[in-house]
Amino acid sequence: MVRKRLPSTVILLLLMLFSFQVMADAAQDLVKEGNRLWSENKISQAEKIFRQAIEKQPELVSAHSSLAGLLMTTNRNKEAIEEYQAAIMLDSENAHLYMALALAYLHEQKFSMSQAMANEALRIDPQLKGADKLIEYIDKKQEVIKQASAVEIAPQETASAK
Repeated sequence: MVRKRLPSTVILLLLMLFSFQVMADAAQDLVKEGNRLWSENKISQAEKIFRQAIEKQPELVSAHSSLAGLLMTTNRNKEAIEEYQAAIMLDSENAHLYMALALAYLHEQKFSMSQAMANEALRIDPQLKGADKLIEYIDKKQEVIKQASAVEIAPQETASAK
């Protein structure tokens, strides 16, 4: 009885593995199609295809990162942040995802989050091009904001002193 069950169990497992591979291939094909549509500036169609890929295979990092990139190009940065975060949950050692997330946070003017993500990207890949320049840019941006805030406060203080 054990002998008869073993081959059927093995066959069932092989069929399941094959099905998962077919689904993965189909989702990856959708990502390629979405990227093609995006390159042709067919933004809404590309977005729909990327979302289909995620629906087919939620753990496909390239589907999340492609959708996030597309969302950023349409100034939907909050949605892009969510997709980059989903991608990072699946591939937490991908420095490029952290850099992309840093840029999304920068577009939302969330400078400390942007800097934290850029720092994480550098921790993962100390040779990552652009990360150090992004951090430097954020530092300068924060300093300008700090100086501007100080200037705005000074005239109000002067006016109330009169």
